[in-house]
Amino acid sequence: EGEPDYDSFSVASGQEIQIDTTFDGGEGNIEAFLYDPSGSQVAGPSSSINHMAGSSGTWTVQFTLPSDAGSMTGNLYDFNLAL
Repeated sequence: EGEPDYDSFSVASGQEIQIDTTFDGGEGNIEAFLYDPSGSQVAGPSSSINHMAGSSGTWTVQFTLPSDAGSMTGNLYDFNLAL
């Protein structure tokens, strides 16, 4: 539902990528997808991703709300990125 959000970051080959999202589950689940520098999806959908980078470059995470629930439109979320 709605438009996805994206964030990009630089990663070195062999670096671990950890992404954790927090949100109100009563308003719908936020799903994260991880894309490598070539644009291939390598992880997700999940609210928590742990992945070892196979290549250096700019990686992208996409956040989506597949099904809106609850009383408000959309769902607020936060995420933590650890490299």
